[in-house]
Amino acid sequence: MAGPQTIHVPPLATETKLAWLAMALTPGLGPRRIQRAVRGMREPAELFRLPLTALEALQIPVASARFIAEGRA
Repeated sequence: MAGPQTIHVPPLATETKLAWLAMALTPGLGPRRIQRAVRGMREPAELFRLPLTALEALQIPVASARFIAEGRA
């Protein structure tokens, strides 16, 4: 009888981990808004390189978008 198979999952890059953490700690962003915001991006860290208007276009609340755009996230 064969033993359980091990699935190798590559570790997330530090930048990716920090992006998820920063989004989770951004006031006004919950799991659904975060998921909607990063949908279609290659990596979640891209969100932090967007200008304020692009963040607002992703339907991120204004206060949250400013928090991100000003580098406070």
